Amino acid sequence: MFLGLVAVYAVAATVVIAVRHRPEIFPKPHGTGSAPVRESPMAGSAGEPRTVAHVLRGEADAVRDAIREADRMSDRGLAGQALQRLQQRQAAFPDNLALRLRIAGTQLSLGDAASARDGFVAAIRIDPANVDAREGLAGALLALKDAEGALEMAQWAIEGGKAEAGSLRVAARAAVDLGQYTVAAGHLQDWLGERPDEVEARDLLGLCHLRLGEYGKAAFQLGDLIRQGRGTEASYLNLTLAFAQQKQSADVAGLLLKAAQRLNRPRVLAWFGRPDFAEIREDPVVAAIAAQLAEGSSPGPTLKLPEATRESISPRALGMT
Repeated sequence: MFLGLVAVYAVAATVVIAVRHRPEIFPKPHGTGSAPVRESPMAGSAGEPRTVAHVLRGEADAVRDAIREADRMSDRGLAGQALQRLQQRQAAFPDNLALRLRIAGTQLSLGDAASARDGFVAAIRIDPANVDAREGLAGALLALKDAEGALEMAQWAIEGGKAEAGSLRVAARAAVDLGQYTVAAGHLQDWLGERPDEVEARDLLGLCHLRLGEYGKAAFQLGDLIRQGRGTEASYLNLTLAFAQQKQSADVAGLLLKAAQRLNRPRVLAWFGRPDFAEIREDPVVAAIAAQLAEGSSPGPTLKLPEATRESISPRALGMT
């Protein structure tokens, strides 16, 4: 929103300067020797002339109020109605950048990535240097499964200003989707520099290390998350794979039991049907744990271990994103 207001006031300043240098482009008020003119929207309530700056400040205030109202509605779970309210306001101010950005962002949050993409593109046409528009477009492209476009746009946003967490997240996600794990790791390190406690960033960094064959680094990142009690399913699964790649059967077995307690038995047992678990389940120690998890504790239900998957898998495709 701040960037949008800056753009509005910049335009206002430009127009005011133009009026000073070329006053003939605006009608003169009555009593100056010129022919009478009809009252225009530039006139105040008492007929006094209003400057362009006043008009644009009024637009900025109206847009700011509309965005605040939309934010309050979204906070109450009324994002769809908030979008309608913003679009109604846009009818009065069709070229307002702040409104375009907020509408596109709301569309993206509602899952309409295609409309969001078009909205962010329109915003970039108005202000090609706008970092918020670039970041928003990157997010929309990622949601549309255009990883290459998302990475390019996110990197453009990062180059255009201070590296924000949103741009770094999209860049990292897109790079992972493209298999560019070294590139992704670089963006993740920068993201963690901005937000050191971001679980998603640490999970993704652990995954990148895993797929790059850096199993010790993967174990450090993911193990630390789990020790802090912040581990996700991806944290447990990817750490299991890192231990398995290092032939640490006892650590694999212990982690599977811990994961079953932290998550649940069905979810952990489902891992054994994954292609990247094909070799793990053949380990006698792990096989015993799998049988124990399937059997459960009385009177709990007995679960069936998934069929083994014989599909070959590259080390660079290990793990869960």
